[in-house]
Amino acid sequence: MKKAVFMILLAFLFILTGCAGGVSTEPKKYSPENAKSKPDVSEKTDPSAEGSNLREVYPEYFSLDASKGLDVIVWQMAAGSYSFALFEHSEAPRDRLDPEWMKLAGTSSMSAKETYAVLSSYDIVDEDVYIVPWQNPLSSYIPECWINMGNEDMDAKMENYKNNVKRMIYAFGPAHVTLPLEGPCKQYKWEKPGFGGDFIIVLYDDGRYTYYVGMFSSYIGIGTWAYEGSVIVLTEDKALCGSDYVFRFVPSSNGSALFYIADGSDKFGAVDVQDGDAFHLINTIPWDEARYTPDYNSTSTLHADDFLKKLKKDGYHQGDEIRKDYNTGNIQNIYNITPQGISEEAPDLEIFLVKDAYHCFMMYKGEIYRYETFGGYHHRLVLWDYDGNGVKDLVSYHSWGSGVSYLSVDVTDLSTMQTLPVISRGVLWEPEFTFAFDGESVYIDGEKLTYSDGAFHCGDLI
Repeated sequence: MKKAVFMILLAFLFILTGCAGGVSTEPKKYSPENAKSKPDVSEKTDPSAEGSNLREVYPEYFSLDASKGLDVIVWQMAAGSYSFALFEHSEAPRDRLDPEWMKLAGTSSMSAKETYAVLSSYDIVDEDVYIVPWQNPLSSYIPECWINMGNEDMDAKMENYKNNVKRMIYAFGPAHVTLPLEGPCKQYKWEKPGFGGDFIIVLYDDGRYTYYVGMFSSYIGIGTWAYEGSVIVLTEDKALCGSDYVFRFVPSSNGSALFYIADGSDKFGAVDVQDGDAFHLINTIPWDEARYTPDYNSTSTLHADDFLKKLKKDGYHQGDEIRKDYNTGNIQNIYNITPQGISEEAPDLEIFLVKDAYHCFMMYKGEIYRYETFGGYHHRLVLWDYDGNGVKDLVSYHSWGSGVSYLSVDVTDLSTMQTLPVISRGVLWEPEFTFAFDGESVYIDGEKLTYSDGAFHCGDLI
């Protein structure tokens, strides 16, 4: 029956819009510069004050019989744009072409914030508020909740859509918080298995983010995040990542989870994140533990020209060799990705990423060294005097490799400029391990890492 009604609706849609071809199911790209793609929210910040104004604009929404609940009708005219209307709850499902609903076509509508302001005027719990999606016949845009990409559970897909819309509305309530980031970052893990390990999104309190879909992927997403109304929008750094992908989430009221909004979002690579999928808060990293993670400016060009001139003139150290064969002719993008904490403790140490080739270099006391870690991106970088000689050395906890990836810890001795491997595991056949640093000691899987007799020791791990 649902399919038949939907097919009738599609036929009606084609007549009204004069479409001669098929409806594209390709996701539309969310663009912060495109006003039509932005969530349709009011600029006002006080829902209670907003309610008095809304009584003049929408008086009919303030006199409904809410004894059996209220129906919130939601429709979209474009990706990321949501419109709302309010009706008394109906137990019987309404026809998509219901005359009352058809009156909404082409008329003004409420935003998510305005809808919350009206709902807050009623003595009603959110369980008695029912989200009812509607395909506006004047819109040629069809949200993903109506589109079956093949063997999908459409009931579950629709339920996820409804849940996201309700979260979007109630995010304007008094329980809403702007992600209480008391530390530099919060880590969120996808509720499903990632691509060879956990899919982690990290939101930093300065508005940056990183994500990693799993250990089998060599791609790390980096960009900036910001609120657009009640929606958190992650925008990829095009200069660093080569793309400006957009991913949209609704946070839970207490910030303990992020819920993915498929509509208006691009697709993550290698994993199939569905509308409404949850990313649960797993860790809040305080400043002392996260000061090097990654706290760098992904687009900083500080000293980049000096680095390139020296690389062309003097070459770089690799092992026991000084090599001058590096092709500098096509270099366009060089970034200084030295973490702020490292710069403060070791001002003579800088790390540069040649984005064109994803090669990483270290410049220390005026000399350049090839820094053989994955693409210049690190899970952690810390300074630790591993051998007790009074000089702090650079410790890198990182992943590298494309396809079958490895998780590794290395120490670069800043006295000898030799890189010493500590531990490396192929995540396809070995378990992952954790890394921690308390300012004095390094811990791997909770075991303290030590160095004696020319070797590293760490419980049963090493």
